[in-house]
Amino acid sequence: MSLEQHLLRNRWLLHRFGVSNFTELQSGIESAPEGPRGDGHSHFLGHLDRAGLQIDWAKLEDYDRRVMDLERELARVRGDFRAFKYFQYLALLFSELWLDELTADPAAMITRINHWLAALSQQEPSLASVPDFDAADLRRLAFFMATGSGKTLLMHAHIRQVQHYLKTGAHPEALLGGNGGQAAFDNILLITPGPGLSAQHLREFVDSHIPAVHLTEALDDPYRYADHVKVVEIHKLVEQASGDGLSIPIEELGARNLVLVDEGHKGTGSEAQTWKNRQRAVSANGVLLEYSATFAQAIAAARPKDRNDLFAEYGKAILFDYSYRWFYGDGFGKDFRVLNISKATQDRADDLLMAGLLVFYRQWHTWQQHPDEAHAYNIAAPLWVFVGSSVSAAAVFSAGGEKKSDVANVVVFLKRFLAERDWAVKVIDTLLKGESLFVDGAGNDLLADRLRPWKRRKSTGLYDEICKQLFGGRGALELWALKGADGELGLKVAGCERWFGLINIGDVSALKKYLLEHDAIEVRDDQFTGSLFTDIEHPESPVKLLIGARKFTEGWSSWRVSSMGLLNMGKGEGSLVIQLFGRGVRLKGRDLSLKRSSHLDGTHPEWLEDLERLEIFGWNGDYVARFRAILEDEGFARTIEAPVIPMKPFPKGLYVPYPKTGYSTLAETWRLTADGPDILIDRRPKVAAAAGGNAALDVETLAATGSEYRLDQPEVKDLVDLQALYLTVLDHKQRRGHDNLFIDKSGIPTLLERCTLRVDYPLSERSRLQTDAGLALCTYVDRYVARRERQSENAMLAPRKLSVEEAPGSYLLQPPYQIRIHEQKLEKQIQKIVSSRKQFESAAGAPLPRLHIDLHLYHPLVNEAGLDEGLSISPAPLKASEASLLETLTKWWKDNHQHHSGVHLYVLRNLPRIGVGLYRQSGFYPDFILWVKHSKPARQRIVLLEPHGLHHETPNALQSDKVQALAAFRELGKSDGFVKKKITLDGYIISDTPVDQIPGGIDGKSKEKLAKEYAVILAKSDQDWWVPAALGL
Repeated sequence: MSLEQHLLRNRWLLHRFGVSNFTELQSGIESAPEGPRGDGHSHFLGHLDRAGLQIDWAKLEDYDRRVMDLERELARVRGDFRAFKYFQYLALLFSELWLDELTADPAAMITRINHWLAALSQQEPSLASVPDFDAADLRRLAFFMATGSGKTLLMHAHIRQVQHYLKTGAHPEALLGGNGGQAAFDNILLITPGPGLSAQHLREFVDSHIPAVHLTEALDDPYRYADHVKVVEIHKLVEQASGDGLSIPIEELGARNLVLVDEGHKGTGSEAQTWKNRQRAVSANGVLLEYSATFAQAIAAARPKDRNDLFAEYGKAILFDYSYRWFYGDGFGKDFRVLNISKATQDRADDLLMAGLLVFYRQWHTWQQHPDEAHAYNIAAPLWVFVGSSVSAAAVFSAGGEKKSDVANVVVFLKRFLAERDWAVKVIDTLLKGESLFVDGAGNDLLADRLRPWKRRKSTGLYDEICKQLFGGRGALELWALKGADGELGLKVAGCERWFGLINIGDVSALKKYLLEHDAIEVRDDQFTGSLFTDIEHPESPVKLLIGARKFTEGWSSWRVSSMGLLNMGKGEGSLVIQLFGRGVRLKGRDLSLKRSSHLDGTHPEWLEDLERLEIFGWNGDYVARFRAILEDEGFARTIEAPVIPMKPFPKGLYVPYPKTGYSTLAETWRLTADGPDILIDRRPKVAAAAGGNAALDVETLAATGSEYRLDQPEVKDLVDLQALYLTVLDHKQRRGHDNLFIDKSGIPTLLERCTLRVDYPLSERSRLQTDAGLALCTYVDRYVARRERQSENAMLAPRKLSVEEAPGSYLLQPPYQIRIHEQKLEKQIQKIVSSRKQFESAAGAPLPRLHIDLHLYHPLVNEAGLDEGLSISPAPLKASEASLLETLTKWWKDNHQHHSGVHLYVLRNLPRIGVGLYRQSGFYPDFILWVKHSKPARQRIVLLEPHGLHHETPNALQSDKVQALAAFRELGKSDGFVKKKITLDGYIISDTPVDQIPGGIDGKSKEKLAKEYAVILAKSDQDWWVPAALGL
């Protein structure tokens, strides 16, 4: 049985969100914009509204608001952070739900989750042996997060979340082991596996403005550091003092602690149990939060008899799973390729090292050719890293009966390359000709694609170029022990001033002795040069080659790694393998997206592929087999690409609005004035009424209690800090990218007259009032900018023909489907479907449900309903409301087209970010575009359709951003460019929200008035009325 099936806490929370697996939860939310909407909520929130949701929507809004507050605070203090990725947001949202319900009614929570577990165990008998959740289980939370997915950011946010619920929860003792007499933790502890990671975390806490200190220092002055996070290595915590000054007895720390653990399961057997016992001891009456990329590997490494216990332990603890398969599948991090040889002779090892050198030089050369463009994608200078099982002199492997050190083998290769030109040229020539004997089972050269750019190069010229560009010249290799940097040896060519490489080891003297005795290589001492390792991330660092060992899994963080040589690694060390791999695939990406360019919108340079791929060369190990086994254990998806099939013949003369060449609203400068929209922020609690018994919550109304204030009223204005409001607005402007907006501090008081608050608290609660006033002003800023943008953009939009061809600057119908297969048994079936064009574009059901809509501009449309759980699709499949809309249109047209001679109807599912988008600040990408094309007289009607519920468009649905955007779109149709081409523009929100649940109400307006004046059509209206009304027929 897989770990995923055992993730009981995670499955329980997915169940609460109305889905059975993470793939369902991803749908839609993964492509939503990051950051806040105009009302301060996230763009992600609306995608959580689905049938089966078992969370009060008002609660969900509160959770969302708190997560956005955390995002705003982190963005304010950290220069490397802008907004949470969707998976980070979900991890924090899950935490909000868990902590809120735990501190609201812990007894009810235990009962509810155990009833669910009992029911699940009947459906899945293999879970019957899992014991019920108890109170201690509820206080242990684990997060299964891929390396590079932002575990550190989550950790910092979690500290604030736990402290919030300890302060505000009805039962804070639920976080303190039932100790109701104490409302605070003894300590906040972060436990790490080693000093390198401890140092990294201390730096990260500084960046997040969270006071932190090493525990050994805190114990020397406990009062000074009482409110600090204390960081400590696990091996320094002991049951009893050892007397050597490096150990800390657990009893000194107490048991009521908030304990954070980063990769805390590195040991096996008795060591693993010792580590766990120490973690549990210091959190026995507190909260334990554990973070790891390698839970699955820790379980796999355990003895078979222990695995069931670990499945139960971690399955009950893991709150959120975003392990590497999800991370990579979403396009985050670098791509990768692996080449390994086992039982290598020295000659074969040299061939592999030479291949690695050529591939790395390809990356270096590419980066040097495009430095400015690479910088725009946040790609730093490539770094070639060698990682061995150890770099001590004792770390050896057998090569033809001879013992060789991992490090020495690399050093000897470099020495020979730089000194023996004829030999090096001959090996290079062999590789370029495809005669390396690195072949697959079919005899294909495994290096062919990697070395393709060099195929026509002369080996002599390529050798000379590599020597000059990478090493600074050729000649004798020199190794220098840097006395100013512990454990570092610099590498350079004799006569060159600049270092090209670095060895970072624990025992320099042992390596010096080994190299001298076995390879006649003398290591000299450098008394003056400081640390090269410390500055390796600096743009001016000369280091291109780095040799080390486990250091690269503990406490070292780099964005430079592009090639990795693995020396005797991966032999049964699954956790270590994944962590090493994670160090190499880290990618900042354009706009700090963390994504490969292939998963970003728009077109990107082809050469980026070289720099967004980690090249791995394994030597003398079972690394490849072990690595692939690890990925399969995690359910790593195989991706099949399936191109969409455009309508044939593709209709001519379909127009879309398109901005004039070179136009951008950012070229304009706007001054924030008080002539913008009125803002109403309703902060009163919502009251949810159920239909009865255990029925789902389906009606939400705002409580009638409370008061309404305009912010410019004297009794309100005198209580808010205008300077603080100004700074809040400036911070919001920066975070939202309103760079062309000028905000005058003296104008803040006049803006207050546009903002109204409805609250349920007295004005004497000035802190809450200040926060809500800031929210109102920030909302005003967003809507002011959105309105100005709509006005400006409308003046610069003109009709342009839609083309089936993808071209720079054109809209894209749809990229190929990326079908990710998580269950191997589905692979042949899916491959068979997509390999047959006729079969793929035909309507069908599970496992890959597809609609064939004759009116649609491409085929097929993949439907969410019926999609096998073992599949995930990008772009996202059709939701039920979208499929229903298409089926309604198709049926009406089939029944009525004979009455409309000379009229042709076409529809396009418009994709966010890559389709037709209008009004950047509104983020307006209509779900569907409809063309009603008349031949006599020739004219065209373009209609935007949005199947969209209104029940969460508070406080007034008829004044929402989408309604305003559709109104602006209608106005655009009156401009000369569209009038001359006889093009009319229209748009509607097609909503199935009952009238009595529409926020702000409709004030008795008729369906005709709603459609005409507010672009809203109630889908439950007579279809024979609303469809022709929307089509203008």
